[in-house]
Amino acid sequence: MIYRTAIKFAFFLCLSVTSTSVFAAKDAVGCKDNPIVSRFQGATLLACQQKNYDESALPLGIWKDNQPTPSKVMTASGKSAWYFYSIPQSVSGMEVFRNYESALTKAGFSIPFQCSGTQQCGWELANQGLQPLHGFAGHIGTSNYAIGAAGMDGVFHELTAHLQRPQGNVDLMLMVIDRDSAQGLQAPAVYLKLIEGQPMKTGEVTVTAKAISNGLAQNGHIALYGIHFATDSAALEASSDKELGEMAKMLKQEPSAHVYIVGHTDDTGALPHNLKLSRDRADAVVKALITRYGISSNRLVAEGVASFAPVASNASDQGRALNRRVEIVLQ
Repeated sequence: MIYRTAIKFAFFLCLSVTSTSVFAAKDAVGCKDNPIVSRFQGATLLACQQKNYDESALPLGIWKDNQPTPSKVMTASGKSAWYFYSIPQSVSGMEVFRNYESALTKAGFSIPFQCSGTQQCGWELANQGLQPLHGFAGHIGTSNYAIGAAGMDGVFHELTAHLQRPQGNVDLMLMVIDRDSAQGLQAPAVYLKLIEGQPMKTGEVTVTAKAISNGLAQNGHIALYGIHFATDSAALEASSDKELGEMAKMLKQEPSAHVYIVGHTDDTGALPHNLKLSRDRADAVVKALITRYGISSNRLVAEGVASFAPVASNASDQGRALNRRVEIVLQ
């Protein structure tokens, strides 16, 4: 067996094996390979579906009978798509699975969970994992055969993989169903679900001076998502000016107020780096308030706490976006 992995640009992954097979049928109309993870060589793309945004719980443990979810899950959200392929008859399901596993690893994916058959994966994973194929109009015969082979006879392999990247994480679930003549499946099939993380937009609404004052009076602190920095940098972006102006306005309206400016990060990256980054960002805000708006330096203290005080789970892109913030805290 020869593994050939091609990575184009940052994270294009193409999976292939040495084979003389050609496409046995045409791909489904309107379907094409995902630009991040492509097909096994010789496969035919029978069906696909895409959504601009979706949230999925990907399995990280066995999915026991009659349970609503697997014993452990990884939540992923963003642009979502699934793909259903038919594999040449000359190739075994395990061969396909090992090729995907090897190529994903070489491309930088981690694989926190993988299993084979219902004893390791659970019957529900076989049934629920292929749920989008139930009643699907395109190639309904092949999809039903694959569902039967996995759900009835348990001849499948599954893995869940994660790729961390600056432009948004990639999470996927792969199921390879082996041929099963008893269920009518004459060749292996692949079901691939992939979620491209898209950080939730924050800072779309500027918090006014009055809202900052009310937040401090009621809670002693308020998060400001209108303060923006360059990626992995303490350089303030121009889009921060409106929020900085409102902070300065509040401080001028309440001259007796002394505040901490606290920088927060998500948990991506090394903690020492994030501690410094969060402190540097808080320092940048303090410097701007002093030099550009004339706020007295003795009223401001900068501090950074990295990911020690999250307001949401760091398991999703939305949660991480909420955790990346600057807070103003009443001394």
